[in-house]
Amino acid sequence: MPILVRSHRHVKPQPAAPALSLPQGANRITCPLELAGGPQAAQQPDAGSPSPSPCPPSVSQSLKFFPNFDKLKIGFYCSFSVDDRKKVFAVLDAQRAAARDNDAGLSLVDFGGDWLFQCHAAGKKGGFGYHISRDDVHLFFSARENISLTPNVYIEIGSKSCWRPGHLLVVGQLIDFINFLGGVIEKHKISEVHMCCDAVGIKISELPVSDRSNWVCRVHQIGTFQKYENLRGVTAVSFADSELSGRGQIQVSGVSMGSKCAIHSVLYDKIYEGRRHPEKQAVFLDAWGEADWEGLSVTRVEYHLKREILKQFKIDTYDHLIENSDNIWAYLTNEWQRLVIPGQVDRENRHQDRALLHPFWQKIQTVKFGDGWSLDLIRESPPPSGDIEKMMASVVGYALSLAAVAGLRSDDSLGCSFLISKLVRKHLIMLANDFDDGSEKSKFYAKMQKRKARLLPLSSSLLIPQSKILMGVKNEYC
Repeated sequence: MPILVRSHRHVKPQPAAPALSLPQGANRITCPLELAGGPQAAQQPDAGSPSPSPCPPSVSQSLKFFPNFDKLKIGFYCSFSVDDRKKVFAVLDAQRAAARDNDAGLSLVDFGGDWLFQCHAAGKKGGFGYHISRDDVHLFFSARENISLTPNVYIEIGSKSCWRPGHLLVVGQLIDFINFLGGVIEKHKISEVHMCCDAVGIKISELPVSDRSNWVCRVHQIGTFQKYENLRGVTAVSFADSELSGRGQIQVSGVSMGSKCAIHSVLYDKIYEGRRHPEKQAVFLDAWGEADWEGLSVTRVEYHLKREILKQFKIDTYDHLIENSDNIWAYLTNEWQRLVIPGQVDRENRHQDRALLHPFWQKIQTVKFGDGWSLDLIRESPPPSGDIEKMMASVVGYALSLAAVAGLRSDDSLGCSFLISKLVRKHLIMLANDFDDGSEKSKFYAKMQKRKARLLPLSSSLLIPQSKILMGVKNEYC
């Protein structure tokens, strides 16, 4: 029984991938390169194949690899009693209406029991008319009663929560939340997953990724992500149309293959991408065991797998995905896509499988996801979503402005500190003593609750889920 069930470019279409049918206990897919004496024996060229490069590229032995899921989408088929159903949708209806009346399109919904979320003014297509969220965890509810074919609760777990506190913990908490609402999970299905591995210690510019001839892949074109000197952002463009690539004005920061297929791979400069999302930096620094974002070199290898390919892999449930993550990764990096040493691919004689692998890709192929699930166990203090240093910079900026308006001397830092402390204390006390008509809670309480729902990770007030989903431990959902 699945662990989650509880009883009370134009790109040519890619060939269908084989199902992951492996012997019991197997931990990776058998690759064609291994059928004749192992990878090294299989890669020895014969007459008619390109000769090996006399000086094959090397990769530092100090590289560190961090595999994980980077996004999860799961559909739950949940049954509710008549009374529980009325209670849940009465709350959702009221808060959705409040969100629609709010200029920000958001309202606070408190289900009790520390289940605090933001409610959005609109849902998503597919009949999910209700949308609540906490940080980068989103839940969508449908009012449909017939769940035989379509789920009525849909969850999306974003990058930050997948890494810290970890998707294992978050999925367990969301199951507990559905049970708290009175829902019984009849079944569930994985809709989409992003699998990735961060290689810390190597720049993408050190790898020959932007040249299509260095890839053996089941799709026939690649696109590049390029960064401009003014660092205004990353733009996906066709590599063939990159007229500025030789003028020193842009630099390739990543590549994309299969963007319109059921498998979509991207390799990119994680440090550059992270500058556009500073709220994620603390999470990844914590995951990598590093202290400073700038100065790091991190290349990410990432695959987006849609429901279509997951069905071919016979991956239906979350526990299926966990159990087969190493097998899926082995298929993706051995059979679907490989990076080889430049000049090794002999396409005319169809000897692509004999091309020598790039040393970096050899290491990527050996990554094991199961070894890293322990990273997802309970953490006492998940990093907050907000960037504390940037918040403090804003606070100090406003403090200096207020001190200047108040006429303080330019060297009076102590006077500035006393002034700001006095003003902040005064306004916080005013909020604590201000109540809306008919409300038992002050405006201070209401504003604090809204900030918590927006900034704090889901697990910050729910550190130990009742489900206690831990790898290798049977629990009440078995």
